[in-house]
Amino acid sequence: MPAPKRPPKGRRNTGGQGGGHGAAAPPVGLNSSNFSDTSVIVQSVIASAQTEPVSTVSSRDLEVSWGELKEFAHRPDNPRWEREYDPEQDPELAALGETLNEYNILQAVTVTSIEAWYEHHPEDQGKFGPDVDKIVIMGNRRLAIARHRGLEGLPFFRNDKLAHPRAAREAPIIENYHRKPTDPIREGAEMVAVLEMTGESRRAFAERMGISHTQVNQRIQLLDLIPEFQGMVSDLGLPVQKALKLAVLDHDTQRAILEQGPPYSPPGAEDEQDDDSGKTLSTPSALTIKRRSTPSDVAGVLRAKLSPEFVDEVLKLLTAPPQD
Repeated sequence: MPAPKRPPKGRRNTGGQGGGHGAAAPPVGLNSSNFSDTSVIVQSVIASAQTEPVSTVSSRDLEVSWGELKEFAHRPDNPRWEREYDPEQDPELAALGETLNEYNILQAVTVTSIEAWYEHHPEDQGKFGPDVDKIVIMGNRRLAIARHRGLEGLPFFRNDKLAHPRAAREAPIIENYHRKPTDPIREGAEMVAVLEMTGESRRAFAERMGISHTQVNQRIQLLDLIPEFQGMVSDLGLPVQKALKLAVLDHDTQRAILEQGPPYSPPGAEDEQDDDSGKTLSTPSALTIKRRSTPSDVAGVLRAKLSPEFVDEVLKLLTAPPQD
């Protein structure tokens, strides 16, 4: 089955009456259009911010099953390194842990019953404790941080088909590779809406969410773009790193750049190129990689300090055959 195509630029699904062909299908997401309606949507998201406190969610409110932590066990042959289950060695896992006091686990883990697991993996009998009756197929890091933070239990979905050796390996691949990040403009609007609700600082919000203060600042900075540039970011027509350079400019300057047409380069951008060496990319400042950093730590430093284009170029050089 071919992948669905992105709607053509300049066309919208208006959801109007179908000329005798039945009711129009309900939209499943935002339509993509020339410059989108991003800025309008952003304003509506921010304007809808309410000040009511978030109520505590109990296990009775969940639409999935719930089990005590002692009932769960990690999939024995899962592909993650042990350090990825240790918040002291994995900053991303530690950041997830910071959100648990307020929100607990937001996404249920996917499990298979121990009976189904033994059916396909008889060699694993005797490996688990007497209370274990669920093997986690997807969500092993959630299980690990729940144990580190002393949670009572986890929400879960049961799917015994995933006990099959092939399915147990394919399901996490599908889950990890088919995730899609939120539109950065919309994400910035959601952040502003939360800040309006809570009255907290950006730094406090970032710490509570377990994300970097820089990430929060950059997402909100994108809202300083004129509507046309916001729409281009939403429609994947303008890279975020270039958009951030435009967002610091006043709107009159942004409109002048827009009128000049692609590549929408801010003033002085051409000075960053080195015509003598042919290089157009360089580090903006020194990079510091702490001692005993894991590959995940190094990747985090590179993503935080370098543009996506720079990281892509480094990756190409690292994976290219060595030159004699």
